Amino acid sequence: MFTQLNPTIPLTVVSGSGPEGDCMAIAVIDYGPEHDLAWVVIMNDTLEVWCVRNKWVRGQANVTMGRNHALAIEPDELRRCAKSPSSARQDLLDMGVTVGRQQ
Repeated sequence: MFTQLNPTIPLTVVSGSGPEGDCMAIAVIDYGPEHDLAWVVIMNDTLEVWCVRNKWVRGQANVTMGRNHALAIEPDELRRCAKSPSSARQDLLDMGVTVGRQQ
């Protein structure tokens, strides 16, 4: 299912085979329960349009919603989490970041 987003959603692409950085999501593609969502995004810096897997997309900081820039996780921190989940999880908790259940 292809869903156009109106209004668009500000997101950040953190890794993967495509670009990294801030972007605006203009649509979401849902291939079903066995697949990741695919976000159709326009990169802020280059204006390129990409489809990005859900696992590489993060919400941007939003002071109005209580997501401060100080608590935003940088891409390097996310990569470290993937390499050492248990110690990185505790580091994030120590920083005051809410961490969901590990799979």
